[in-house]
Amino acid sequence: MRFIPLVAGAVAAACMAGMVLLLLAQIVVRPFGILIPSAEDIATFLMVAAAFLGAVHAYAAGSHVRVDLAVQRLPARVQRPIEIVSLVGATALLAWLAFRSAQLAYFAYRFHDMSDTLVPVPLWIPMGVVPIGLGLFALATAVDAVTGLRGGEMRRTEGEKEEAIELVRGAVAGKERK
Repeated sequence: MRFIPLVAGAVAAACMAGMVLLLLAQIVVRPFGILIPSAEDIATFLMVAAAFLGAVHAYAAGSHVRVDLAVQRLPARVQRPIEIVSLVGATALLAWLAFRSAQLAYFAYRFHDMSDTLVPVPLWIPMGVVPIGLGLFALATAVDAVTGLRGGEMRRTEGEKEEAIELVRGAVAGKERK
């Protein structure tokens, strides 16, 4: 399961790089009266792909945003069951959203929906990335829920306290080398 988030992260990074290069090229050639057709629209499609595929990578890396303030305040014996219920709920919600967005992408394909820009893009292409990202995210949360039910270690985000400790350790280690 580690390979999929890495690929999703690499594709998200490539989409971000493509978006930046496309918009940079648009900025560079604009003073010369040259127009890159539909650059802003294509950049938007790339940003959507980067967001939905990047979320999978961020979750797998433990850097996805979580609100666990209430859970941290509970006794340790209660935290794990709540985490599992939370992961099952997240999996169900993500799977449902993936299904519904896949339906929308299918309808865009079936009815030949095109973007209304200078370069018509079949809308099922950018719309198809959304259910892929959501489906992979659902898969990752499902794997964690099953791992938790089996008694294994679930993914956790790095808390602010742990992050601060790591920053201090890094700073101290840097000073000791000098």
